[in-house]
Amino acid sequence: MIAIALWCAMAGAAETRVMASLVVAVSQKEEAADSAVAEAERLGGWFQARTPAYVSLRVPVDQGEALVEAVSAQGKVLDRSLSREDLSQELADLRARLKAREDVLARYNAVLAKASAKSIVSVEQQIMQAIQQIELLKGRIRMLESQGAMAAVDVSFQFRDRQAPVNDGSSSFAWLNSLDVQNVIAALRTDLPEWKTKATVPPPPADFSAWRHGKSFRATSPDGILVRVRTERHEPEADVAFWTEAARERMSAAGYTVVGTEEVAASGASGTLLDLAAPVGTEDWSYLVGFFPAGKKILIVEIAGEVTRVAAQRDAVEAWMKDIAI
Repeated sequence: MIAIALWCAMAGAAETRVMASLVVAVSQKEEAADSAVAEAERLGGWFQARTPAYVSLRVPVDQGEALVEAVSAQGKVLDRSLSREDLSQELADLRARLKAREDVLARYNAVLAKASAKSIVSVEQQIMQAIQQIELLKGRIRMLESQGAMAAVDVSFQFRDRQAPVNDGSSSFAWLNSLDVQNVIAALRTDLPEWKTKATVPPPPADFSAWRHGKSFRATSPDGILVRVRTERHEPEADVAFWTEAARERMSAAGYTVVGTEEVAASGASGTLLDLAAPVGTEDWSYLVGFFPAGKKILIVEIAGEVTRVAAQRDAVEAWMKDIAI
C-alpha cells in the first residue's frame, strides 16, 4: 500500500494537489467501478468521470488514503502511483493579479464618479473589462483551492487472470482425484433416465429438485446451486484428520483457494467440510466438499454455485447435509 505517512504529509498542505493512480485486476470490472464510486460517495466525494473500466474519483484529502485502500482491496493491484503538485506559486500569482485588477477597478469607479457625460461610455467599457478579468481570476483561484481540498484518485480496472483449477489426477487417492467443480456441473447436465425424481431422505432444502439413484443423488436449486452426494471406497482407511490434510493439499495444488475447514457430522459420523473457491467462467464460485469416513465407505457431499448464491443458502444446505444417512 501507499505509505500512510507519505499520504498524510501530502494531504497536510492546503495548496497542494494530491493525485493517486491505480491499475487493479478484478473479476468483474463494472461491479468494481460501482463499488469504487459508492465508497467515494460514502467518504464525502463523487466521481468526475467513468467508463466500464475506468473511474476518476474525488474525495476530501483526508479521506484519500481510505479510498485507495478500499479500491486496492477489490483485486490485485498491478500498478499504483501517488504524486503531488504544489499550487502555492500559481495561487500567489493569481491573488496578486486579482488584487491589482481590483485596485484598477476601484480607480475606474473613482474616475467614473467625476467623468463628463462624453467620457462615461469609455470609462464604463473599461470597468466591464476589469470586472470580467476579476471574475476569471476568482474562478481560477476557486478551482485551484478546490483541487487542493480534494484528492484525485483515478482507477483503471483490468480483468483478473482467471486460471481455472486443473484436475490432473495428481493425488495418490482415487476419491480425492474425483473432487472437481466441473465434475459436479457435468453430473447435473447428464441425462438421467435411470434416476428417479423424488424427495430424498432427508428432503433437500426448500425449492431444490432432487434425483436419486440407489444411495447417490443429485439436486439443484432454481438459482443454480448444484449438489452431488455419493459414496466411494474408503481406501486406505484413515481418520478424519488424515483426510482433511490430504484434501487441503490436493485441492490447493489443483488451483482451488482454500477458504477454510469446519468439523461437521452426518448421522453421528465425524467429518470435515472443506470450503473452497474457484473461478467458473466469469463468476467466482463456492465449492463446498463434505466428507465422512465410515468403515469401508466414505460419504462425499459436494455443493457448488456462484459465491453469493451459495452464501444465501449455506445454513439450510449445511443443516440438510448433517442429516444425510450414511
